[in-house]
Amino acid sequence: MSSKHLSENRLPLNAVCPKRLKDLSDSDLHLTTKDLVRQERELVTKVLHHLAEIERRRLFSAYRCSSLFDYATRLLGYSESQAHRRISAMRIIREVPEVEKKLENGTLTLTNVAEARKFFRHEEKLLNTRLSKSEKVQVLARLENKSTREGERTLLAMSSCPVKAKESTRVVSPELTELKIIADHALVEKIAKLRGLLAHKLPHPTHADLLHALCDIAIRGLEPKMPSQKDRQKGYKTTALQGSTRQVHPRSLCNKAVEDAEVTRSNQSDHRSNETTTAQQVPLWQGRQHALFKMANKNLMLQKPGQKIYQTAGKTTAQQGGLRQKSLRSAIPQSIKRLVYHRDQGRCVHFGSGHALQYDHIQPVCIGGSNDVSNLRLTCRSCNQRFAIVALGQQTMQAHFGLT
Repeated sequence: MSSKHLSENRLPLNAVCPKRLKDLSDSDLHLTTKDLVRQERELVTKVLHHLAEIERRRLFSAYRCSSLFDYATRLLGYSESQAHRRISAMRIIREVPEVEKKLENGTLTLTNVAEARKFFRHEEKLLNTRLSKSEKVQVLARLENKSTREGERTLLAMSSCPVKAKESTRVVSPELTELKIIADHALVEKIAKLRGLLAHKLPHPTHADLLHALCDIAIRGLEPKMPSQKDRQKGYKTTALQGSTRQVHPRSLCNKAVEDAEVTRSNQSDHRSNETTTAQQVPLWQGRQHALFKMANKNLMLQKPGQKIYQTAGKTTAQQGGLRQKSLRSAIPQSIKRLVYHRDQGRCVHFGSGHALQYDHIQPVCIGGSNDVSNLRLTCRSCNQRFAIVALGQQTMQAHFGLT
């Protein structure tokens, strides 16, 4: 019996349930499994496109995730390795779109594509230059139809530094974690010098002792110092409320304006309630940012009386935005930064992350916001970017983020 005849007479995919698998012939079982694998690969590429759009919108921040990886592991349920492979493949597709078809037809695997991206980053760091698209295409072509082991050997053969340096962390007890790194000669020399400088304080230090000491020194140098009493007296803005004076909480400045905007939006939606029976609930933090950032977007292009007019012809959107920002924004004083940092306990006020922190203006500078401590809050970079995307739109912000 021909394979064509078997293909025409086998059970539809949606009709094959586990209880009926025993009724399939050997050939039909084989062909049905191949079809399912093909569909699985197609679904994977669709997932990659969804992940790319989520990253483009910084949507993971809206769900209190610090990164796309955090979102994929905590909310989507992927293991760390599964999330890593998919995010790496998604970013490769963004750089080399031809990879998508090869993932769909099985010419390339997620694992080999993820290893290729790691290889690209390693080579760019070693050579201190960006690899071109054509160079990446050549590397990926050599990984086609190869197993994971064969792909590793291929990449090692092409590497400028063919030593497989893989960092790792491994939990060895409830209190201890093993850290594995590959150190070059320069780092080994620095460790030896540090050991000598700390010889009086730490006579026979382990690597963990040295790392503890180094982290303490670095944190003391990098973390903003505790604000002095002079900083406190000079930095906090006070406001009269019911005959008394109090400090203004960073969220309270825009509450009334935002609540008014939410009431207006609610009244408008009531008129359309008969047309729409269900609506997606917008998180409160998005609504609270929407009004101010919408005003900011409207006023970015308005020229103040007497303000210097910059020549923007022939400049990119990002360059034009930089000129406007330069004309309106002044640096936040260090004394104010110290106050804000310690008031917010060195954490993002949205969901508590301590990674890539930024000082965010509650009332944007472009609509009159100041560098006063009451108008500033500590947010992670993702939350800061998400606030801007929600209010100003992806098209406005994509030039600043480098995503299209």
